[in-house]
Amino acid sequence: SARNRRVDTVPSWYFGDNGFSSFEGMRAAHDHVSRAAVTVLDGRSSSVLDLGCGNGALLKSLMTLSPCITPFGVDIDRTKIRHARKLFPTFSSNFETRDLTQPSGFLEDNGPYTLGLLMPGRLLEIDAEAVGRLRTLVASKVRYLLAYAYADTLADYDDFSGLLKAAGLRLLREMP
Repeated sequence: SARNRRVDTVPSWYFGDNGFSSFEGMRAAHDHVSRAAVTVLDGRSSSVLDLGCGNGALLKSLMTLSPCITPFGVDIDRTKIRHARKLFPTFSSNFETRDLTQPSGFLEDNGPYTLGLLMPGRLLEIDAEAVGRLRTLVASKVRYLLAYAYADTLADYDDFSGLLKAAGLRLLREMP
């Protein structure tokens, strides 16, 4: 089938950059996040910022469901950003190699964004002062923040609420 051929042609970096061992596993995990994002965006033209975007595969998944978005992404890994620029040639300048502990440039210079995507575990990887700066800038530049986690991250916490609490965030609305 066409779907199986697609999997055969996907380079291993496409899923590997994002911590997945297979394309199928990544696609299944991204599907849940993408569907929640589409609910928030409600078909409107929107700018979406992925904080810790890897190679942008989550944004690519979202664009298949909502083609009217403009993707933006930041990640600390140059190789992953190079791959993101390859995946998004039209939007290649929207992807930057940045450290989330130094958010001022990409958040102050761009935006506002309709939606921000964030895995709360990223906030546990940086010091409290940097988290405070990031939270302040996100609050001023991002209308909605969609926090998500995969099963491997949740294994260290009782549930998603526990992860959010550890990251200094609180849940305003849960998506199915």
